[in-house]
Amino acid sequence: MANLFDYLTWRGDLPLTLVPLGEADAALLAMLCYNDMGDLAATTEGLSLRDVAVYADACNKPANDLARRRLDALYAMAASRRFEGLRICRYVNRRDTAARVQFSAMTAVTGDGAVLICFRGTDSTLVGWREDFDMSYETVPAQEAAVRYLAETAAVLPGPILLTGHSKGGNLAFYASAHADEATQARIAAAYSFDGPGLDPATSAGEGYQRVEDRLKLYIPQSSVVGLLMDAHDRRQVVRSDAVGLMQHDVFSWQMSGPLFERAKETTFSSQLLDKSLHDWLNQATREQRHSFVDGVFRLLEASGAATTAEMKTLLVRNAPNVIQAGIDMDPDARRMLAQLAGRFVGLTTTNAWDMTLGEKWNQFTRAVSAAAGEVQKGIADALQSRQPQPPPEPDVPKIEVPKES
Repeated sequence: MANLFDYLTWRGDLPLTLVPLGEADAALLAMLCYNDMGDLAATTEGLSLRDVAVYADACNKPANDLARRRLDALYAMAASRRFEGLRICRYVNRRDTAARVQFSAMTAVTGDGAVLICFRGTDSTLVGWREDFDMSYETVPAQEAAVRYLAETAAVLPGPILLTGHSKGGNLAFYASAHADEATQARIAAAYSFDGPGLDPATSAGEGYQRVEDRLKLYIPQSSVVGLLMDAHDRRQVVRSDAVGLMQHDVFSWQMSGPLFERAKETTFSSQLLDKSLHDWLNQATREQRHSFVDGVFRLLEASGAATTAEMKTLLVRNAPNVIQAGIDMDPDARRMLAQLAGRFVGLTTTNAWDMTLGEKWNQFTRAVSAAAGEVQKGIADALQSRQPQPPPEPDVPKIEVPKES
């Protein structure tokens, strides 16, 4: 099956000025944003994409296969006619553990004057993941930074604006669009989110969101988890992936049909189950409980000494005594709440699994039995009715004609 790299091979010779940007192009730009661009792309003038590719080769050291694919996509885009005219500018990359913020964005300017704003998703740092969880109970610094970035970019660069992002980057694209001033919103042609978390209820109900809702485009894979968090955008498109489970979060596994992602009818059962359980859990937990839960989980993770998810794999085991001690030192009320909330989620997931599988099958069975019993009861009633003695037929008396008087 075809993927984004196959799309680049097929459509790469057609510049954006000839065939306008579509969903596959927006996904590639969202992936492009994960690569470090360096200070040379931080100015408004920026660099050509080919110059960025040369610089990126020196400053990017892929730590895994996904990072390698993102860098390979940059090279392929820079070598194509479709993207060769892009200039990358206003690149920012901020990571502050103390302030609990991980934010990165860049702007790509096309030959016809369109402004493409790309927000990076969650990187491999724990502070980045912490910010994702914090979204469940408060506005996070990256969201505020995205609103400022859009406003400042719109002030210095004219033309129509498109926003894109993968994972948390997709949330930032939607959040910035919904919180922009009306003049900037009028310039937004589209905002793309690729398996990005939903928005908080206050934003989804706000006037700003209502003004741009028809231009927000959400794409999620069949086994999506991240893209169904919080208030999911109603007009989502489910796409096929050749990966399994959470690995479908990687858009390079999404299947292409020409210039479009191949659509699927609905998400998988496991995705629907986790979606329902997470929403039920969030609805039953107060803001303070969510805060305490996230704080407790990440306090234990940080006790391992890990700063990235890669380090966590080894340091959680190596420094297990420190993690255990952190749990012992935790405030008893906080520790109890952490256990209760975790137990509640397990209970909700078990109940929902019953309701969505065996429970529904049991309901179907009882409905079938009830219908069959009704048919049997009707048959017995008809049989009994046929056995009732019937009244004798009326005698056939010939009709006598009375002659009329002359």
